[in-house]
Amino acid sequence: MSELRGALTRAALDLDGGAITRIDAAGAQLLQCVVMTARARGIAVGWAGASPTLVAAMRTLGLESLVGLPVASL
Repeated sequence: MSELRGALTRAALDLDGGAITRIDAAGAQLLQCVVMTARARGIAVGWAGASPTLVAAMRTLGLESLVGLPVASL
């Protein structure tokens, strides 16, 4: 959690979900919370990658647009 807090003090947050092979609803919600908190603080959020597993989970939960997954991943 301290790494997440530290990430929320930077000017930009680059996420790489390309290696995610498993994620549950709680993990997806935590990711959404991090992205929304960063945006609320004026931190630019970008994605370096998103695995098919991550994309499918976020789509199932209706969170893909809220976290701004890359269009190529969708």
